[in-house]
Amino acid sequence: MKKLAIAFLTLLISFCLIVGVSVFIKTGKSELTGERQSAAPEITYEVADNNNEMRAVWISFTELSMKGADDKSEKAFSDKIDNMFLNISENHFNTVFLHVRPNSDAFYYSEIFPHTSYLMGEQGKDPGYDALKIACDSAKKHGIEIHAWINPFRVSGDTDLTVLSEANPAVGIINDEIKENDSWVWQLDNGIFYNPTVPEIHSMVIDGIREIIKNYDVAGIHIDDYFYPSGDTDADSGQYSVYLAKGGKLPLDEWRRACVNSFVSAAYSAIKAVDSNLVFSISPSADIDRNHGVYYADVKSWCSAEGYCDIIIPQVYFGFENDSFPFADTVEKWCEMATCQHVKVIYGLAAYKIGLSDKNAGSGADEWLDGGDIISNQVRNVRQLKRYDGFSLFSYSYAWGDNVSDAAAAEMEALRKIIE
Repeated sequence: MKKLAIAFLTLLISFCLIVGVSVFIKTGKSELTGERQSAAPEITYEVADNNNEMRAVWISFTELSMKGADDKSEKAFSDKIDNMFLNISENHFNTVFLHVRPNSDAFYYSEIFPHTSYLMGEQGKDPGYDALKIACDSAKKHGIEIHAWINPFRVSGDTDLTVLSEANPAVGIINDEIKENDSWVWQLDNGIFYNPTVPEIHSMVIDGIREIIKNYDVAGIHIDDYFYPSGDTDADSGQYSVYLAKGGKLPLDEWRRACVNSFVSAAYSAIKAVDSNLVFSISPSADIDRNHGVYYADVKSWCSAEGYCDIIIPQVYFGFENDSFPFADTVEKWCEMATCQHVKVIYGLAAYKIGLSDKNAGSGADEWLDGGDIISNQVRNVRQLKRYDGFSLFSYSYAWGDNVSDAAAAEMEALRKIIE
């Protein structure tokens, strides 16, 4: 009888431990105390197919920038990008989303867009070297895949037209005397943008995509959450009036989503026509309702139907304790929405919040301040989902940059332990 009692007690303790670990992985909190733990749980975790897990990082145009550098030479850029890929490789990451066209410009030689100002400090000025070619060569050396990241409709984050090169297509459109083209470029309070409803703009952007995938050794094309820059009903009134005059029946908001869908599906088809193995990925906001009603991004269709993208990467830039978008609940919603088996799901994680207060998180505002293992616990969490193909960090400089914080260093060390 005593042996039976001991055996029963052992089973009971084991069950409690398993439940506790399961709750921890899903919520980041202890079932027994209700408090969030500061260290990754001491459990052995094995990924089912570790070799196919995408471990990605975004490198933004500000991180590629040579603007403030005393030395803007080819060697200086080469050394900089090579050090980035070395760090990424040594930390067991395998993919980079590289910002090659942040605006209506290019970090490469283009017949459509002028050279970016982030190399020589002036848009249109030739640096004397091909930054994207250098990056592709370095990535190959370090065993990293590059996906060329573009912002399709953003012309400039600045409202000053004088900073744009005369070779910029937006300048040509603005200076064009054809009245019908007046609304093709929007000059808004938050910057300058191409009108996403114009088929000719779609064609130009897609020609730019073809230029990249035909000339550079990239694994695919990546776009982020800049879809519809303004909800102002006057911005696209001309195009919408023409649509109605031709017999169109869709309400304004549905028509806007249809226009964005048209661009996304055309871009996907153009990429596949060049090489069916190339990947088209999109990283929308994790706020599904905001995508639908503000950005006019039909993410539900992109996740549930073929012909839009190969990978969806929601920007789940929230902690476990965020009042409005708690991490575990938010990723679960995206997992459930991704019903198309041809669309992989990668989860975007907020390395940029490490060590900072998140003023929009409500009661979870200080979660990132005293973490140390938030990112690694988020990876543990998404690895449990039925739709999981990897994760991506935003962005490089917050994980391994020259001025990375002690908090970020601790987070990256905790992450490294579960992906070695």
